[in-house]
Amino acid sequence: MAKILTAGQSISTLEKLRQTMEELGGREKALIASRDRELKSIQQKYALENARFKRQAEAETQKAMEALNEERIRLESHFALRKVRIDHAYENAQKALNEAAEQTRSQQKYENQKELLQANRAHDADLQSVDHVRKSFSAELSNETQRLENSGGLGWRVFKGYGNFRRWLRDGGQPSPGEVSFQDENALLESLKSQLTELESSLSFSVHNALARLFSFVSIWLILCCLGIGGAIVFLMPQVSDAIGATQNRILIGFGGMGGLVMIVYAMGYILARGAARSFVNSFANCTGLIEQCQLAANRSREDATASAREVLQTIESRLEAAWLDADVSATEQCERGLNKLLPQRNRLMARHESMLATALKRLSESRPSGLDNGNFAFHEKDEKGETDQQALQTEVIRRFDQEIGDVCSDWNRLIPAWCSDLNTSREAVRQMEQTWNTASTQGWEVPLSGEPAGCFAQITIDWKEFAPSVPTDSSMHLPKGACLQVPMVFKMPLGESVLFESEGPAPEQIIEAINHTALELLLTAPAGRMRFTLIDPVGLGKNFAGLMHLADYDDQLINRRIWTQPNQIEQCLFDLTEHMEKVTQMYLRNEYDTLGEYNQVAGNIAEKYHVLVVSDFPTGFSESALRRLHNIAVSGARCGVFLLLHRDRRQAMSEDAVVHDLREHCVWIQSQKNGYRLGAHAWTGVHLNWIDRVKLQDTVHLIHQIGQANVDSNRVQVPFSQITPKPDACWTQDTSASLKVPIGRTGASKLQYLTLGKGTQQHALIAGKTGSGKSTLFHVIVSNLALWCSPDQVEFYLIDFKKGVEFKCYAAHKMPHARVVAIESDREFGLSVLERVDQELRRRGDLFREKGVQDLARYRSAEDTQPLPRTLLMIDEFQEYFVEDDHVAQNAAVLLDRIVRQGRAFGIHVILGSQTLGGAYTLARTTFAQMAVRIALQCDEADSYLIMDENNAAPRLLSRPGEGIYNNRNGAVEGNSPFQTVWLNDDERDTYLQQVSTLAQNHASKETGPVVFEGNAPADIRDNHELVAALGIEPSGDPEETCAWLGAPNSIKGPTGAAFGVQSSSNLLIIGQNEEMAFSMIISSLISLAAQQSSDRAEFIVLDAFPDHSAKREMMDQVIAMLPHRVRSLKHERLEDIMERLETHMDRRAEHGAVHGEIYFIVIGLQLFKKLRPEDEFSFSANEEE
Repeated sequence: MAKILTAGQSISTLEKLRQTMEELGGREKALIASRDRELKSIQQKYALENARFKRQAEAETQKAMEALNEERIRLESHFALRKVRIDHAYENAQKALNEAAEQTRSQQKYENQKELLQANRAHDADLQSVDHVRKSFSAELSNETQRLENSGGLGWRVFKGYGNFRRWLRDGGQPSPGEVSFQDENALLESLKSQLTELESSLSFSVHNALARLFSFVSIWLILCCLGIGGAIVFLMPQVSDAIGATQNRILIGFGGMGGLVMIVYAMGYILARGAARSFVNSFANCTGLIEQCQLAANRSREDATASAREVLQTIESRLEAAWLDADVSATEQCERGLNKLLPQRNRLMARHESMLATALKRLSESRPSGLDNGNFAFHEKDEKGETDQQALQTEVIRRFDQEIGDVCSDWNRLIPAWCSDLNTSREAVRQMEQTWNTASTQGWEVPLSGEPAGCFAQITIDWKEFAPSVPTDSSMHLPKGACLQVPMVFKMPLGESVLFESEGPAPEQIIEAINHTALELLLTAPAGRMRFTLIDPVGLGKNFAGLMHLADYDDQLINRRIWTQPNQIEQCLFDLTEHMEKVTQMYLRNEYDTLGEYNQVAGNIAEKYHVLVVSDFPTGFSESALRRLHNIAVSGARCGVFLLLHRDRRQAMSEDAVVHDLREHCVWIQSQKNGYRLGAHAWTGVHLNWIDRVKLQDTVHLIHQIGQANVDSNRVQVPFSQITPKPDACWTQDTSASLKVPIGRTGASKLQYLTLGKGTQQHALIAGKTGSGKSTLFHVIVSNLALWCSPDQVEFYLIDFKKGVEFKCYAAHKMPHARVVAIESDREFGLSVLERVDQELRRRGDLFREKGVQDLARYRSAEDTQPLPRTLLMIDEFQEYFVEDDHVAQNAAVLLDRIVRQGRAFGIHVILGSQTLGGAYTLARTTFAQMAVRIALQCDEADSYLIMDENNAAPRLLSRPGEGIYNNRNGAVEGNSPFQTVWLNDDERDTYLQQVSTLAQNHASKETGPVVFEGNAPADIRDNHELVAALGIEPSGDPEETCAWLGAPNSIKGPTGAAFGVQSSSNLLIIGQNEEMAFSMIISSLISLAAQQSSDRAEFIVLDAFPDHSAKREMMDQVIAMLPHRVRSLKHERLEDIMERLETHMDRRAEHGAVHGEIYFIVIGLQLFKKLRPEDEFSFSANEEE
């Protein structure tokens, strides 16, 4: 970009021009006017042609876009129909499952109804049979009852002549004492028949007894009455006796004799019939009782039969109800299992459907229709041709007019070329910057990678007639077109001036717009991350700069987090700025650089930011202390890269007139007047100050968001790691006897920042920084650079990473000889075992030092006959994970860390603890922290700043970019702060250097076996099992008392994890899990482990698996079996029944003889697949009958 003059430089140049231009004439005005007309005509013609070509290209583009939209609609419609089909198929499958379940229920219901109908029919038949039997019995009983009634009537007729007999018959007799009551109705009926037969037999005798029956026809009382009446008549009517011819007495005696004879006959008949009558009455009573018993027995039998039939029916109904419930439950479960299988299928289909749709739409969006390319190509081709033609015409016009005004140009260029060139160059550069602004506000812009930030806040219009008598207007004479010269007022860094705006009253809209647009232009023209603003608005309370607050959504450091409004906030902001100026002056500039710009040119990618303090309505809200700090900024800020954009309200009185005087002296001063604004320090005529007419600030929100987006990662500064690495011939040359010293970054423009441990109180380090601050990179820098500078005899590492990542995995992958332990995604228990290992090393070194009578590592190494003893560096990232729970792990870790930190310094053991925040590490004693003199603070908040440093040192809160840090070796005291930038080490570069370290180890014949690696979320590598490797390397002999099936790596520092098999009960292993690959790997590892520990003639393996032929697992299993010298039997050689029978035979033989002839290992892979191994009474359930 061409050089842009600052506002002060432009004003100075105008002053010199004004003095010179009064001496020059303007003979070229008429020629220039003609030339301008022709040029304008050519430009209009080109504009019309360009517009026509553009319309044609837009028409073709529109047509292509319509075709693209139609294709998109077709695709969406096609996939919508496909989704409907998937839903329809899913619904049909659901319906089929429901119908199948309903069919099962219907079938069971049909069978239940059928069987219930048969049961009801049987029940009705039983009842009908009972009724038939009862009716038959009742008919027969009725017949016998009729016989009894007939016999009773006959008996009544036979014995009714005797009163006692009639009374007996009415009262009924008594059953025979010897008679038995039967329960069976048929037996009772037979008894009744027998009794009736006897009754009829006895009654027939009485019927033939004429004397007994005599009085059954004529009552004795009737006879006696007749005889009495006859006697009375004879006695009362003597004429009757006379008529008869007998005496009255004789007749009366005859009647009396006849009466006596009747009584005698009656008595004889009574005596003769009394026994028969008594027997008849008793037999009749017995028969009557038997009839009642028969009826009762018949009723009881019918009730029993009916109850039995009903019980059978109820039993059948209960059984059918249970069968219906079982069928309903089975159908429901079958339906639910089917639905559970269907839903994942539908989800997979829908996911695949959505993926296909997204892929099709993406492919369609990525494809460009030919109409777009053709239309754009034709437009650009015609545009380029038109532009070429226009340039040719313009060149011809300019050439022609140049010939005519050559003499005038010669004189003009000879007098004032330098000043006009500077102004025009600056103006053109500003115009390009304004084009960048216009393009950025509509189409976006490309973030500059270099350059000086600049912003045009106003322009001065020079009226040549008033400013000077004759003002040339032709641009070829280095003056702008027209009668006026527009000189931009540019706020530029790093050599620019601050700007002071003054007005009567609060800041007017024009000044606020100018300040806001200037801030945006500074951000547009500055490389990302090189600008920082502090906004103060005590009257508007943030309203004046509210649009810039959008920047905080992307990087709050761009505007110092917020807009400050309160006096205490303003004072703090000015304090931070003056503190920053002190840091820049004392740490960076010193007496080496005049300005921050010079420093940044040398510093390169660790250049410091430029700060702009933006203030409205000054001096409102400014205390005396704030005024003094503002005065310092105005006088000395430009050298330190701190500038002012300040508005002053002249109506507000100030107690410090010197501040206003110095502000006006060191700033470009613009003041308001009745009809506008002017330069406060110059009273030129023909000079008018105008504000730049730009888009309203509220219409630039999208541009502000673009600027914010461009600055999201702008704080990243990458200092190459190669700047701190040793040269190839210097690798592994550093001696750590006195101390451990390694460069980790750059401080200042050209110096290196070193991490030093083992010197004085600088024994341990504490590193803290929030997420993204570069803490992990710093860890890698320390480890990688130490591995390059120092050999394994000089330094060794114990690396623990509690983050859910693989930060330290590269050191395990490259088998870095310096590493003793590498814990990746470590759990707390393994981390504790590492501390215990370091504690054991501390005790071991203590014993060695006592043997040699030395007190530190340097004296030990200088002693005779000593083994190499490197400095030990224990590095723990996110160490607070030890203390997330209050348990024995946290307690033991706190004790071990405290002991290592306190005692390790004398034995060359150093600790580096890293954390994103120290807020969760309170379980660790504060005295432990106090032993860690070296503090490295990366980006963190104010609370963590006080925790990692001390209570008076909040400097880390001002750190603003990743990798930027403060190195402090005085327990966090302010005087120990040393700002630095960590070098950048990417993964590929780190792997390259680690490979270089591996090569060095090979060249030096390092005996290190590699680190103990624990990766919490990765499978173990069987090749790392040293015990298995040793077993494979020797020939087994004899019978070992115990063999071990190694399963994997441990989660602590110990030998590999395995299952021991000995000659004892329950010496078996069951592996259960859903990860088939992991289970298969454990089986293979166990098979190889057991085979490696026993000779081929003392061990036999039986392997059952269900792997399909030509599968990967099948091939691997066959390969392993083929390599084993032992006898291995499988389903490929024998049937499962034969294998189990032979195994049972072996067990019985060994149990009988009590001798063991070699080991037999029965290995089943996929136990659930061998149904023949299941007990016969084991139930299994499946979604359908086939399964």
